[in-house]
Amino acid sequence: MLAFMLHRIKYNGTLIEPTNLSALESNPAMTKTLNQPDNQTNSHLHCQVVGDENNPPLLLVHGYLSSNLQWELNQKSLLRHFRLFMVELWGHGHSPTPPYASNYSIKRYIEEFERIRQQHDVKQWGLIGPSYGGVLSCITPSQSQIALRVY
Repeated sequence: MLAFMLHRIKYNGTLIEPTNLSALESNPAMTKTLNQPDNQTNSHLHCQVVGDENNPPLLLVHGYLSSNLQWELNQKSLLRHFRLFMVELWGHGHSPTPPYASNYSIKRYIEEFERIRQQHDVKQWGLIGPSYGGVLSCITPSQSQIALRVY
């Protein structure tokens, strides 16, 4: 049996890397990572920011049981037009696994998206996501003050 891992997964608290890493992730000059907890009980989603600051911002939210590697096949094309904010859901990829159930609520995800938006002084951005990321992308504009940009 041949197995090929496409996404990072956590097993018993250990991050298991995929066999095929993104070229962008391995080039620190092209990426900036945000995942600094503000205290021991309140951590933040991992967000990888890639691309030209002059391009319009686009928030990418992957689906359930995935990671930012989901965007690897589309990154090159998207980077020609957008600055990408690739966020990883709680317990996925490089995002922490919070101990509190309240962190997994839609409200908490929206708060995290807003924190990232404000941290980068983004006035409005587009949102894209499949699966659960699509649910969050559809609900976020109606449940928050986040300015949505239509491309």
